[in-house]
Amino acid sequence: MSAHPPVRLRSRKPLFLDLTASDIKTRWQEVRDLSIVSNKALVSDPTVWQLGFELHRHTWSLLNRFHTNTGLCGANLHKWCLTSSNKCQCGERQTMIHIVELCHRTKFTDKGLILSHEADDNAVK
Repeated sequence: MSAHPPVRLRSRKPLFLDLTASDIKTRWQEVRDLSIVSNKALVSDPTVWQLGFELHRHTWSLLNRFHTNTGLCGANLHKWCLTSSNKCQCGERQTMIHIVELCHRTKFTDKGLILSHEADDNAVK
């Protein structure tokens, strides 16, 4: 472990002097238990790398866009006034869930959106 740099100005108080030991895991669990987030059970321990953490940033971001329903789909592009229609090529309203679970052209096989939470090779494909 390297030593902290010397304090250059007496008037400045570096952040590393204010750090106190805390139990991050317990504090995180308390905050999670009090929250009203619907998918809070997806991460059981924030100190452990989640599945897919080793993926490239682009792939990780794409999977997270499906989780949060903020990806580039017809419904979102129409809502953001970037297209004139919210329709998919199949004629239905194109949402992220539609792309993954409903559309006969693009849907994931087997588990649908739940598959993307596993972040394995099948979800990435």
